[in-house]
Amino acid sequence: MKKNFLLIATLALAGAPLASADIIATLDDATQTGTSGGTLVFNVTLTNSSTTDQVWLNGFSSTASSPFLTIDTSSGNANAPYFLDPQTSSGWFDFFHVTIDPSTPAGAYTGSFVSIQGGADGGTNTRFDDLVDVSFDVDVPSAASGTPEPGTLAMLGLAVFAAFWWAGPRVMCPGFIEPGLRDRAPGHGRALRFLPTVPLQPPSGPILATLKESWLKNGVPYITPRSGSRDR
Repeated sequence: MKKNFLLIATLALAGAPLASADIIATLDDATQTGTSGGTLVFNVTLTNSSTTDQVWLNGFSSTASSPFLTIDTSSGNANAPYFLDPQTSSGWFDFFHVTIDPSTPAGAYTGSFVSIQGGADGGTNTRFDDLVDVSFDVDVPSAASGTPEPGTLAMLGLAVFAAFWWAGPRVMCPGFIEPGLRDRAPGHGRALRFLPTVPLQPPSGPILATLKESWLKNGVPYITPRSGSRDR
């Protein structure tokens, strides 16, 4: 009885398929971030770590962790090598694409994978062992963490403009106020000490004449940028 059992076990092992070859898959970025309605591209390099077997790559299958994700492996079918010799690598190629449904809620979608089938069948396309499962994750950020809306940018611009408008003559141009005279400007000493000179381009033409007239009327010392002479 023991001999018969041993014979049956030996025959079963002899007819069993060979173990899957050691294929190592490395994605360029296994966790990618994409927006709803967008498409992500995953590139991969494959390495046959076996020292003896030539491994043929005969097919691909995919499993998405969410119905909001659609995996397309057609690029892998077109770009992957037919086989890998022992101790060789494929180099980087476009492996698969993931399309994110426009209605996808924000969140992290983990646990999806693409499987590569094949084996050491000598090119007969008869082996479809699961050589390797290539896992990946997709992050979909919320709309609030994206680019500010145009209305928000407009409000920020208005706030900056209002700040400069409120500052008025306290925001000076280079050469307009002699540093030693800031504290002696009648009625403007506190303002001049509060805000130092801002490095803006000196105004010219009508704007310069208007500023000069306004400042002299209020008793603010004025320095002509070119000559350095002071008017009162």
